[in-house]
Amino acid sequence: MVIQIQMAYVIFTTPRKAKILLKHLKAKGLIVEETDMPEYLITIRDPGPYIPTELKKSVKIKEFQGRFADFLKDAGKLGKMLFSKGFTVGDAVKITSGVYEGFSGIVKRVNENVEIEISVFGKIVVDVFQEEQLEKIATSF
Repeated sequence: MVIQIQMAYVIFTTPRKAKILLKHLKAKGLIVEETDMPEYLITIRDPGPYIPTELKKSVKIKEFQGRFADFLKDAGKLGKMLFSKGFTVGDAVKITSGVYEGFSGIVKRVNENVEIEISVFGKIVVDVFQEEQLEKIATSF
């Protein structure tokens, strides 16, 4: 499955207002992330309609496409927002690359990487993978 990023929105304001805006936008259901620069936030949906009237004059929103959006995606946070497969503890997964390619396992922990418990020729092995190396297995009960 190939997903191409079309747009990214960068929000600029003071660091204090960025913190307030971050909480507000998340409460409204937007996926929004802080950046390493405290006066900038990034999102993949137009935040304009969700910004409170009292903050509109002190907030600048810039829509980026193409190369800059690719830069943001490659910078990490936007990529995680767009391409996260949403693994949770207990998910059954298939390993699609690396030493254990073709093996299946169970998600044991999720943080920057995903910790998987794998049965390798009768022995239980726990290893860490990146989301790109994993594919969810559909389970039916």
